[in-house]
Amino acid sequence: MMVIRNISQALATPRILVGSLTLLGLIYILTAYSSASRVDTLYSTTSTKCTPYHTYGQLTANADIPELNRFHPFQDDCKAPQLMRALRSLAGIEPSQGVKQDGWQGENINWAKGKTVLMIGDSVVRNQLEHFCSFMNVTPQYHQFPSSGNLHKRASKQASLPHTCYIPQIDFLLISAFHFGVDEDNFWREKDQFNPPGLFEDRVDAVFLPLVQSIDTLVPMAKPHSGKNSRRSIDLIEVSSGMWDLARFASRDIVEGRSTITDFDRDQLLWFKSRIGRMIQKVVEAFPSSKVVWRGIHYPSDKNAKIDWFMGWNWDDSTKHRPFFHHNRILQLDQAARSAIADLNTYTFQSRPIEFSEWGSLLLGQHAHQQDQLHPGKSPAGWLGADMMLFELREAVFRKPRTRSYPPPPPPPLQHESPHPDSHPAPSV
Repeated sequence: MMVIRNISQALATPRILVGSLTLLGLIYILTAYSSASRVDTLYSTTSTKCTPYHTYGQLTANADIPELNRFHPFQDDCKAPQLMRALRSLAGIEPSQGVKQDGWQGENINWAKGKTVLMIGDSVVRNQLEHFCSFMNVTPQYHQFPSSGNLHKRASKQASLPHTCYIPQIDFLLISAFHFGVDEDNFWREKDQFNPPGLFEDRVDAVFLPLVQSIDTLVPMAKPHSGKNSRRSIDLIEVSSGMWDLARFASRDIVEGRSTITDFDRDQLLWFKSRIGRMIQKVVEAFPSSKVVWRGIHYPSDKNAKIDWFMGWNWDDSTKHRPFFHHNRILQLDQAARSAIADLNTYTFQSRPIEFSEWGSLLLGQHAHQQDQLHPGKSPAGWLGADMMLFELREAVFRKPRTRSYPPPPPPPLQHESPHPDSHPAPSV
């Protein structure tokens, strides 16, 4: 009996060991799957509520029927709401002929009444506002505020002035405010459309805040909010920067005889990242009750991104014609901006994180629909941008900040500034 008992114990030991190893293997697989899921949801939400523009899908373009310019997630239970279509319906605008019988059930968008959105960026943002106005059958207005500055030889004189688009049927106001990128040295002071101040943080104090405070005067039709503060508040702010920054880096490279398509130096990217962080912090400080979204850079066609159009240079001078907006550099600035926002959300804005709009990356490959050599077109970019803006506005109205699962970022770089990448004086361009 003793021999049998010992044999049974010996046979049981491997079974226990195999069972333990099996359990450990299962734990390892689940852990690995969980880690893979965290990586796979880099641009999605950790909440149960889906966020369609941060999932995988397909963007469809249609130049004739605006409602068909939509992003379609592959996830069946996470459809992108047709908010721009609903807003037009709320304003009494008839749908396009091609979608009247498509069985759309509509979207509740009454929450958009009386709302105000501020978009801070460059001519890409201004064009976005103009596209929005066109979809809503109204004419955009520009405002000589705070001053007209110098006139621009290439573009119309209002190129860098604030623009507004007011939809009276639903008391909806869209504002665009211009800035000249992350530059700290008034690099663009010789440009004809330059309106000082050049530093972003100074423009917030001298232009953006006074502009918002003067909306009741600039747009007298816009209804003031009720309560102690009768001024309209800003419900959503979209901030972007990129085209002026890419042109600035390339201009200096040309002066130094360097390529405009190779990698940025590490110091340049760290400086850009640091500037993005400080710019966002300035916006949050100036508009503490507003939701802030950073909109990613779009990708102009490499083949058609000729710098003579941007700089007003003569095409006969072959030494100057190098790409300003190469995809390699756009991607690197985009990655630096994402990293800056991840840091801010981890260390500064945990309770109400800064959102990242994937508008720019979703337009990759849509070069055939560009408005010109640099700017995205009305379709699909204009309609998609409006849909995504309204989606973020809805999140802001119902106060549902999303927390995305970013990889653990390094400590914030703002306390240890990177050296300024440009030590020589800015050339006249």
